[in-house]
Amino acid sequence: MNKNLRLVAVALLFFLGISALFGSYQLIIDPTGKSLQMPLGLLKPTPFENYLIPGILLFLTNGIPVILIGFISIKKIDHYEYFIILQGGILFLWLNAELIINIDFYYPLALVSYYIIAILLMGFGFKLRKS
Repeated sequence: MNKNLRLVAVALLFFLGISALFGSYQLIIDPTGKSLQMPLGLLKPTPFENYLIPGILLFLTNGIPVILIGFISIKKIDHYEYFIILQGGILFLWLNAELIINIDFYYPLALVSYYIIAILLMGFGFKLRKS
């Protein structure tokens, strides 16, 4: 069972990491958000003039680190479970920050699904840690 939990956690990590890398790349190369059909108007209640900084932050929090944690989990490096829990928490905080900064979040279905991923990662990490 632990092997299955770990494999599902790794799959979630790679899904999250790849989607964050794709999204951050699009936001960095096109800070207007047009490539992702995200109007600049969404940034009005935020301190950002365009999507460059959010893209960089996405890359640094939910892109590269998540892929690294996926590989750490595959290799079962000591305490990999804590990294899974940590990444679930980081994603949870990221999503909350998006909602606090901009209550008119653009993709509500994506928001809910990423909250589910965050909760699953934390739950799987705790379960793996107990075993």
